[in-house]
Amino acid sequence: MSGVGNFVDVEDLAVTWLSAQLPDLRICTELPADIEGQQLIRVTRSPGANTDMEQQPRIDVEGFSPTRAGMWVVIGRANDAIARIKGQMVNGIQCDCPYTITDPIAAWWSPTVMRAVAVYQIDLRVISV
Repeated sequence: MSGVGNFVDVEDLAVTWLSAQLPDLRICTELPADIEGQQLIRVTRSPGANTDMEQQPRIDVEGFSPTRAGMWVVIGRANDAIARIKGQMVNGIQCDCPYTITDPIAAWWSPTVMRAVAVYQIDLRVISV
């Protein structure tokens, strides 16, 4: 039976990756006070699992835009960027496979701010020395 592994800040890992892949979008873990008129992506950690050999953290990825069409573009670009993380080293962590837990869906925010949310699991290898 495997023990508990080293904790990885998957929010920081995902923000680092998405910021490099989507340099024209704001990628954050905390929303600015006023998101009216902005296009941005927020990443937050969701429940996952870890052992002494690998971690399987989950992240919620939210795409915000003033329009519904823009929302789909933002979340679609984030989805494609997450797919490209397979096999990459990010912040010194080997990213093996991303999995879609919940495909991007529209999630109401306000009449003037459109939001879509997706949940991903990224299998990570953390080798302690």
